[in-house]
Formats: sequence, C-alpha cells, structure tokens
Amino acid sequence: KETPMSDKHNIGPTIRARREAAGLTQSALARALGCADTMISRWESGRVVPRLRYAEKLAAALGGVAGDYLVK
Repeated sequence: KETPMSDKHNIGPTIRARREAAGLTQSALARALGCADTMISRWESGRVVPRLRYAEKLAAALGGVAGDYLVK
C-alpha cells in the first residue's frame, strides 16, 4: 500500500517510479499525456507539480487517483 504524497518533493519520485514500473520513457509518457518531454522531467525533479488536468491523465496512465499527483 502506498502512502499519499504530501508535497512536491514526494510527487516527483513517485511519478518516476510509476513511469519506470510501467516501462515508459519520459518521451512515451509525454506523448500519452499530450505534453512536452521537459514537463515530465520537471515533475520528476520536483521543480514543478502537475496541474489538475495532468494529474488526472497521470492517474489514467500510471495508476492511482488524480490526488496522488497533486500537492496537498
């Protein structure tokens, strides 16, 4: 069971881990979400956090719920 993420420092590593577990590159995930590769990199590094529309797409692509990918 995964613990909920509480801040942007936890979101990035979770996105990376789930992306890698799904066997996706940053480019492949970006294509699936309709965003730039650099956005995936920024999320994974914790420089920025996904907005709601992308959190919903991340949940669909990588599992979980949108709230898993938002700062609480």
